[in-house]
Amino acid sequence: MGMENVRVNINGRRRKLACVVTPTLVAAAMTTILAVPASASTPTPLSLLPTGPGVTVVEVFSGFGGVSPRHAIATCTTGTLVGTGFARSGGGSGVVIDAVVPIGNQVTVTAVETAAGTPNQWGVTARAFCATGISNVQVKHDESLIDGVNPKTVEVECPFGTRVIGTAFQALGAQGEVIVTKMDPVAGVAPADDKAVVKAYADDNGIAGTWGVGAWAFCAAAPAGLEIVARTLTPPPNTSSYTVSAGCTGSKVVVGAGTYLSSVATGNVLLYGLSANHYTVGEEAQASAIEDANGTPAAWSLTTKVICANP
Repeated sequence: MGMENVRVNINGRRRKLACVVTPTLVAAAMTTILAVPASASTPTPLSLLPTGPGVTVVEVFSGFGGVSPRHAIATCTTGTLVGTGFARSGGGSGVVIDAVVPIGNQVTVTAVETAAGTPNQWGVTARAFCATGISNVQVKHDESLIDGVNPKTVEVECPFGTRVIGTAFQALGAQGEVIVTKMDPVAGVAPADDKAVVKAYADDNGIAGTWGVGAWAFCAAAPAGLEIVARTLTPPPNTSSYTVSAGCTGSKVVVGAGTYLSSVATGNVLLYGLSANHYTVGEEAQASAIEDANGTPAAWSLTTKVICANP
């Protein structure tokens, strides 16, 4: 595997384990990735998916098309943004989720075609988790180094006394070649703080230039009944695409979600969906992943984490 870049953001202070990246370089990379062209498809009208009292998921779909990249923006019209989700529709393994970026009360999701691409039309969905009953929401952010080291991991810790309730990520550079395999909300065991962990690999064709990855942690005062429920499953043999659901206990509602692939998925399995579902008998989060065009003989697994509470 070689070296791995790991950066930890501790309550706004960074520990760096390698050379420093200039702010100019990072800013340039982020400006390039976040730019949404005027020609982007007109989004379909938003849909509101109530997950329960005090929490709503706003969904916006980009519409289908053959232009890459494609973008969708979901905005919390009431409440505060506390988490993110996404989906790729159509395009199969020829499309990768490149960025899920929170700014203010909105989430911008960007998807791009991989080197293999797809002849089919496809679209992307942005999901904003919005809450009215959660206080002291803080959004923390950090980026990896911009270099050629593979893989890269970024850990963003929540301030003391707050809990992690959501995550987000962004590939920096090398669009279509960076495969994020982890956006994981981690509950700290005292004295450790809660954190969000994002991990990314170069795709299995490699990246000739430099690249990086950004991570966000949504942190807040712990809402009543806060819990993180995880469920891990391994796809049956000869299954290249798989979805795993994790449910809240009792009458708790979904506040946020996260997901990650097992360590044998080293850039050859793509995360393509993270959502929340509301049922009359319970609530759950779902994550979906698919092998790339080259596939993998490894027995990979997918973990879905659902963050639940009674806000």
